[in-house]
Amino acid sequence: MSATLTAEETLKLVGEIFVYHMPFNRALGLELERYEKDFAQLSFNNQPMMVGNWAQSILHGGVIASALDVAAGLVCVGSTLTRHDTINEDELRQRLSRMGTIDLRVDYLRPGRGNRLT
Repeated sequence: MSATLTAEETLKLVGEIFVYHMPFNRALGLELERYEKDFAQLSFNNQPMMVGNWAQSILHGGVIASALDVAAGLVCVGSTLTRHDTINEDELRQRLSRMGTIDLRVDYLRPGRGNRLT
């Protein structure tokens, strides 16, 4: 039998799973700066493999979209799962396994530039 988690413990575990246990997110070097049920702030260092426009050294739009997808997913999952006062860790993992992004659209306002992005 797994542990029963409070809402705060649930958020902590969800954040760890999303950012540190998913290989793609680890490859991007995402770091969870702040996470609440209705807010997620991620940051990462720009890397040469992330450049989409070599002439201007602009971040690839897919990297931006991926970071936005993770942040939005954290908020959706956090706000959904913390409606319960407590949740069993096995149930949490089972619910997470059935959640995912169905559709994502990004309207880019300006190019991604810099060494550290948030």
